[in-house]
Amino acid sequence: MSAKRNAEQRAAVAARIPLGRWVMPEDVANAILFLAGDDAAMCTGTSLDVDGGILVSNGSSYEEYFSVRS
Repeated sequence: MSAKRNAEQRAAVAARIPLGRWVMPEDVANAILFLAGDDAAMCTGTSLDVDGGILVSNGSSYEEYFSVRS
């Protein structure tokens, strides 16, 4: 099986991410910049998940995830 996905497959995966899109490198970079900056001065021993909500979604789509949380 090829590791590359076509546009339709990528869209199907993105639809299962609660925030509705793939996590991009700049999303991770922004989290790193936050943790390295003064705004995170009081953050200690924490885990920051930059995953668009995948860990808490249990496979729900964006619409399903937010429909029960509105």
